[in-house]
Amino acid sequence: MLMAIILLVFTSLARISWVQAFPGKLDTNEKNTVLRFTMREDFTRETIGWNVRWTEDGIALNHVVSILKHPPILSIPRLIQYTFQDPTTGEIYIGTYNDGMTVLWPDGRSFTYRTSGVWDTTEDPVGKLINPEVKLGRNTVIYIWKDEDTGDIYVCTDNGGLNIIHTQGTPEPEDDTIEVYSRDTTPAILRWDPLNVWKDDEGNIYLGFHLRPGVTILRPDGTSISYTGERGVINTTSIAQNPLWTAEPIENAPLISRTPRIGTGYGGEALPLFKDEEGNLYVGTDRGLTVLYYNPELRRYDRSVTYRSRGVWDTTEDPEGVLISPAPKIFTKDGFSVLHPDNTVTVYTLDYSFPEWLQKESWFQRYQDWLLSRPEDTVLQAWRDKKGDLYLSPWANIWKDDKGNIYYGSMIIHPDRTVTLYESSLEIAPFRAHRIRRIINGWRDSDGNFYAVTTVDTVLPSSGKIWRGLNGDLYVSTIRDVIIIKSFGNQTIKGFLTSDVIDVSKTPVRSIAWRGEVPPGSHIKVQTRTGTKDAFWIDEFEDGVVRGISGVRGAKDIREEGGKLVIEGVSERSYLFFETGKPTNYFPRGSIVRAKVRAIGISSSSSSLSKSFVSLYTRGIYYDDYYPPTDLKEGKWTTLMFRVIRKPFNRLAFEIPQCERFEIDYISIELPHGWTEWEDATDPDGSPIPNLDEEHPYLQWRVLLSTDDVNSIPVLKEVVLSSEYGPFLPKVPKLAQNYPNPFNVRTVIPYFLSDEMEVKLEVFNVLGQKVRTLFRGKQYSGGHEVVWDGRGDDGKVLANGVYFYRLETGRVVLTRKALLLR
Repeated sequence: MLMAIILLVFTSLARISWVQAFPGKLDTNEKNTVLRFTMREDFTRETIGWNVRWTEDGIALNHVVSILKHPPILSIPRLIQYTFQDPTTGEIYIGTYNDGMTVLWPDGRSFTYRTSGVWDTTEDPVGKLINPEVKLGRNTVIYIWKDEDTGDIYVCTDNGGLNIIHTQGTPEPEDDTIEVYSRDTTPAILRWDPLNVWKDDEGNIYLGFHLRPGVTILRPDGTSISYTGERGVINTTSIAQNPLWTAEPIENAPLISRTPRIGTGYGGEALPLFKDEEGNLYVGTDRGLTVLYYNPELRRYDRSVTYRSRGVWDTTEDPEGVLISPAPKIFTKDGFSVLHPDNTVTVYTLDYSFPEWLQKESWFQRYQDWLLSRPEDTVLQAWRDKKGDLYLSPWANIWKDDKGNIYYGSMIIHPDRTVTLYESSLEIAPFRAHRIRRIINGWRDSDGNFYAVTTVDTVLPSSGKIWRGLNGDLYVSTIRDVIIIKSFGNQTIKGFLTSDVIDVSKTPVRSIAWRGEVPPGSHIKVQTRTGTKDAFWIDEFEDGVVRGISGVRGAKDIREEGGKLVIEGVSERSYLFFETGKPTNYFPRGSIVRAKVRAIGISSSSSSLSKSFVSLYTRGIYYDDYYPPTDLKEGKWTTLMFRVIRKPFNRLAFEIPQCERFEIDYISIELPHGWTEWEDATDPDGSPIPNLDEEHPYLQWRVLLSTDDVNSIPVLKEVVLSSEYGPFLPKVPKLAQNYPNPFNVRTVIPYFLSDEMEVKLEVFNVLGQKVRTLFRGKQYSGGHEVVWDGRGDDGKVLANGVYFYRLETGRVVLTRKALLLR
């Protein structure tokens, strides 16, 4: 039977931490080293994987299938800005932040359009360049529309104008050409960052804009006209040819007419939504829904009205408008409105509450005030059904199916007054509890009905769009992923989980085992691979010498301490620049960057809601690849991780919060080359890990889960690495020696549970009297640690001497000695 004794050498234990993607528990004795990955914290944080969630028993599959990360090598590391699916061919177009537009074909291929050309990203998110001539104006894609007649793709980029990709009527991107419209072209558009592009039956192309809001119409005859709130109607055809033009086109373009105006002004937003049968144009703005009425004799719009929460306003001559009717009133704050053909309105309002952790934050009142002060009139999305009902949304995609289900953002509102929610929730993602800022209870409408949330169906964050595919499958787009929820039958669901890199020279392991539940029709496969010294780079801050560090204005001290980089006294949000010491562009695209960080004494005086956020970039402030801002919890370690897509690099930068102390445990970079192929571990009780030698000192493992039946989900309970071969999974609880021992301030008591069970950990003096209860309750299987500060239950410091700590699990009672010397 395995005797598990926790490693006592602090430095060795500290060095173990960087090699684990999950905080696995380490047990060693003279004969064996065991690295143990159990439930919850070990399996749900800091993973590279998809489609997995934890249950009370272990890690299981979500009942969804990710289409972006299947097969496992594929991923979209950027924030997803926009998604669109061709209703005829099934192709899915994904606009990303800073990584162009990816097109997913039904046959499994994918292509990505970037500023550097078109890349085949079927097998690798970095891709292979196949058309260097088709270059987007910018890599951030904010809107996509496809012409069903010609197959041309209209791509709106942030500061790169409108990019029209001419497909020549063929699906192969090698034949594509590109045409760009911006404020410098003829014809010109209002700004560099258009939105909501579409084309009508006459060939007019409509685009919307924000900040200096308006709608530009590119006509088939090569001219363009723009409708604004600031000036009225202007001719933007040849403004780029004006040598005196140095400001925005909205200021200097020739004026056609001071009327009509769009019902918003400077700093607002205006998006063309659709045209009705009479040719009237509906424009969504931050201050209501504007309708531009078409005059066929003038060949343009000559009158406008705007629907707002205070009634209907004539905005023909002034974007502020003149009230012409107190009804109907549309209201979109915390919800959406339905404008009926008889000019009545049904208002749907979100019913939500705030979690307890948020209400305790010093900035909660400012956050709540911000929510309460949001506009009531914003209409930026609209959809009209066959009855003529007009659904008006402030931001989220909205539509209604033939069965009466209303799809809004990440929710479906059903006719039976229930709601299905597709996003993180406290019920199924409690490990994200500190990131959930609103608990959605349901919806209320203006007729007095309540629609309760009855189903929560994914742990993926921040869902923004839901639509039905060609075969009825439900697609959910999030900021990080697109998932597909099958509509019928038993479907194959797959997911996987990959570890961080383990340095075998420091943690000598030779075999791998796992424990789980595999019902009929489901599968768990464990695999390993090894890497050469060229496959991995790490800075562990071991030698006490600070190198390649700059930035952090006003920091009191920057030093290496105990194998960590420590920054004392960060007086304001700052950048910390880190030079790897490698040549320029040493680390290629496809590398995976990780850093383990924490902040202590996070400032509570900051007025920013993002006061505890941290980010990690390649290169510097003007980043190429990055880990998006994440919220740090006081004193808790967090791993930042991203895949490098855009450019090779040799420099990193952190944006860190104002705090008393900021620590970096390690920075590591996993290179895409130097790895062996994945090998199956065939024996769950212990399989040898192949290819481990001096030339391959790095190890990774991954677990593949799959099922052919959503009612037969496999559950992974534990993964164990050992320095010995053969079966080695302990079957009974174990209590390890405390460390340090002797101790004078505090000591750590480690123990291992073979299954989930009731636990009692108590401390007794030499007379057998109980002096302290350290833990009492139910705990899951795996390794645990409890810190004892040498005090009794009454909080008083105990006398020097020998004490006994006892672990009771119901079936087993284990006792060890600890020596307190102050």
